[in-house]
Amino acid sequence: MTEETKAIAVVGAWQKGMKSPNPKGRPRRDKSILDKIRGKLGRDCPYTEMICDKVKDKKMSWLEALAEADLIASLKDTTARKNLFDRLMGKAPDNIELSGVGGAPIEFTVVYDR
Repeated sequence: MTEETKAIAVVGAWQKGMKSPNPKGRPRRDKSILDKIRGKLGRDCPYTEMICDKVKDKKMSWLEALAEADLIASLKDTTARKNLFDRLMGKAPDNIELSGVGGAPIEFTVVYDR
């Protein structure tokens, strides 16, 4: 630590006109996990034999391998199938109807404060 950075540490804040204690700025963060995954999706996947025995000779990208694995999982598991269809077709809307006593419409009053 230089004398100037010691003074900053003692005072507790950087003063205008002083030399910056961090001239290179904040260090850059690593890429997020999603950025790393997106970078691999188009590349060849070395694990195609693990997904399906019938694709041993075929080269697949990671994206194709993931799609194949999801399809195979959806054949075996209803939760996987539901998730796949929700992704492909969108979630089915929930129809909720609210009504008053005996099915009558709900009445409400809006009050404005001035």
